[in-house]
Amino acid sequence: MDTAKPQNPCTDLSEIRRWGAEGWEKGFAVSLFVSKVPRHINEKNNRNKNKEGKERGIKMDTQQMFQELDRLYAQGKLDEAEEKMMGWMKEGLDSGNKSLCLMMCNEMEGLYRNTGRVAQAVDMADMALSLIAGMGLDGSIHHGTTLLNAATARRMAGDVEKALSQYREAEAIFKNLGKTDGYEMASLYNNISQIYQEQEEHEKALESLDKALELIKKMENSEAEVATTHVNRALSLMALGRLDEADEELKESLTFYASPEGVQSGHFGSALAAAGELAWRRGNYDQAIGLLEKALMVTQSRFGESDACAVIRQNLEMIKKEKEEKGITGAADKKEDKGGNLSHCASCQFKDAKF
Repeated sequence: MDTAKPQNPCTDLSEIRRWGAEGWEKGFAVSLFVSKVPRHINEKNNRNKNKEGKERGIKMDTQQMFQELDRLYAQGKLDEAEEKMMGWMKEGLDSGNKSLCLMMCNEMEGLYRNTGRVAQAVDMADMALSLIAGMGLDGSIHHGTTLLNAATARRMAGDVEKALSQYREAEAIFKNLGKTDGYEMASLYNNISQIYQEQEEHEKALESLDKALELIKKMENSEAEVATTHVNRALSLMALGRLDEADEELKESLTFYASPEGVQSGHFGSALAAAGELAWRRGNYDQAIGLLEKALMVTQSRFGESDACAVIRQNLEMIKKEKEEKGITGAADKKEDKGGNLSHCASCQFKDAKF
């Protein structure tokens, strides 16, 4: 189509994170997924029995904290969740509990990134790295995953050079630990693909996403990550004009997004927006508008007002204006999928599925 591509929401529409590395993101509507590492962090030096007992108590407390945060996230009460985390951070600072501080840093960094507060996300990531050094965790899996978080925040802030440096540092740690075929490396490949997408190097992005997908498909309970990676691939394929291939990728993602878990996923709004982009690129304006309106509604319900919402609105206005300028009063030139059946296209399936 002879028009500018809709801009990409820079907010990571992921579920709010536990202590761990962020992963899966997308272009037209961005999302990412988390590296599943332990929530509870032990400092390198051994503790005496009293401290060990205290840590056991803290571990139980943090479990309750995360359950409370999950409840607030599910209800969309992000301001209340932030207030809780700030209170727990203060408790950690007052008591000298660095493990608690580190977990809250990572949790708050994820919240800030998801809600578009990039500068605050960077500050939290830097604080987490300082805590890692002070706890003697350099070179640990916790160090590597915190670097992934920090790099993603830096990338969102536009500091691509620093982001790449931190990604490569994380990669060296994972390789040194023998984590070459795990979730952490898959997250790394996916995150690096985002830089390639932003630089319009989509063939390189696809290569990184292929590596991520190969790894993540081997892991249990990875349906959400697999689906999100298919959507990420679709975005690069659309940018390259390979719309039928993008359609197939989105259909693959529907295996997850048509499920109750998928609908509740923080990635769902991103998948809807990607389906909207495909409809727009095929000239199906009404369908694109409907999908983007649904994406906006879902995104607002998950994360409140954010940069992603602003960009989705901008995309909606661009498509509506383009439709008007072309004098399209009803459904636009609907393109069939390569099988010749419009109803089988991914955008139609997203639109018609009972979410």
